[in-house]
Amino acid sequence: MSDDRRVYVDSTDFSFYQEILKDDYFKKNIDLFACAALVGKYVIGKSKSIEKRKQYLIPSHNSNSESMIILKCLAISECDDVNVLSDPEKLYTICEGYARTGIKQIYEWYTDRTSDFETHLAEVLLKAFSEIDLGSINLD
Repeated sequence: MSDDRRVYVDSTDFSFYQEILKDDYFKKNIDLFACAALVGKYVIGKSKSIEKRKQYLIPSHNSNSESMIILKCLAISECDDVNVLSDPEKLYTICEGYARTGIKQIYEWYTDRTSDFETHLAEVLLKAFSEIDLGSINLD
């Protein structure tokens, strides 16, 4: 798969990424982006198209990261088709849409000083993942 395609965030959301990354919760941009995509898909359950694109990641610089594997799995899950991996445009568009909804929620948790951000994020994701119906996954 050629990874010349860039990954974008909406320009209105870019400051959320920058502020959260100032702390040490996420090692790299791709880790926060993957977390935002997971929250968008599995917690919020909505995707929203990017209106004004701002380049955020170069996938080829992150090809061996665990977060890239997570993004690829998310796209496969969304399409129910492993062939999405051969279509970088479709793969990253799916992830960008979920990250767009997810980053807003993550930022809300991040700025809520009434609870520990890291603990809250972990609890929410664990709860969402425990509710996934593995019986509905087609393994054929």
